[in-house]
Amino acid sequence: MEVSTIVLVSFVAGLVLVIGAALVVYVGSLVKSAYQIKIQMKSEIEDGQKRQEEELGKQIRWVKRDLVEEIEKSKLALQTDNTRKIAESLEGFVKRLASCEQVLEKERTETAAILQGVRHDLTTLDKRQRQMRRDQKAAAAPAPSEDTGAAAETETGIGDLVLPIVSPAPDATTAQG
Repeated sequence: MEVSTIVLVSFVAGLVLVIGAALVVYVGSLVKSAYQIKIQMKSEIEDGQKRQEEELGKQIRWVKRDLVEEIEKSKLALQTDNTRKIAESLEGFVKRLASCEQVLEKERTETAAILQGVRHDLTTLDKRQRQMRRDQKAAAAPAPSEDTGAAAETETGIGDLVLPIVSPAPDATTAQG
């Protein structure tokens, strides 16, 4: 073999080694870049997720606040409506109560008038009964010429049967009689 062939083969082998070494270094740098890109993408994705979580958290707080406000408005509206309904019901009840009280007062007045009439009638009947007893006693009183047995018979007759009359309250007419 000649020197030129050996040099040529050596040169080609050196060139292949240089190209191979360059390829290894290039592939190594590509792997290193890919790994750095992967790490960078991962950190960017995590940052993006954190931002999205923060935004979602803000939106959730806004929605909660809006819901609370709406619930408070609904509660207030329901309370107002219930208060109005209760007031209307109470007003109707008060009107019915007032009319019932008027009817009751009217009935009390009528009852008092009827009772007053009954008391007057009882007083009149009591006076008549007393007068009838006096008349019966005067008629049944034994005359000096009559028999004492007949006098005893009239005292135990029907005229002596007295029925009690109960008066609910004394008034001036019964006190005078």
